[in-house]
Amino acid sequence: MSTGFGFIAKIGDMVSRVKAGKAFMTLDAQAVPLLSVPLLPHASLDELKTLAGGGRGLTLIGLEDGETLVQTAAFGAAGLVLTGVGRGGKPAEATLSLAALAPVLGKRARRGRAPAIKFKATGLRPA
Repeated sequence: MSTGFGFIAKIGDMVSRVKAGKAFMTLDAQAVPLLSVPLLPHASLDELKTLAGGGRGLTLIGLEDGETLVQTAAFGAAGLVLTGVGRGGKPAEATLSLAALAPVLGKRARRGRAPAIKFKATGLRPA
């Protein structure tokens, strides 16, 4: 959710046979649901709860007033690919291995640090 909360769920848990649908997520007043992120089989997400009935989940990151979470990604040892915009509006991309990310990663519900890249990051995906 855009308010920094999240959880793990199976696709089958989100489906309902009832025509009116299923209430699955508990959203705060300002919260916007984010796109679901497929989990890699080797991703270690020991700190997250699997909620078959949905709900609000755990705090993924503590946000300041006025901040919102726009994207999440589960990644393994291969790391992440950051995409963004460089000087002159040129598309830019950087692959950060797990070793390169180690100094900037924060614990769950805490902030990490921004990676040392020379462009404005606008997206991320597993490497």
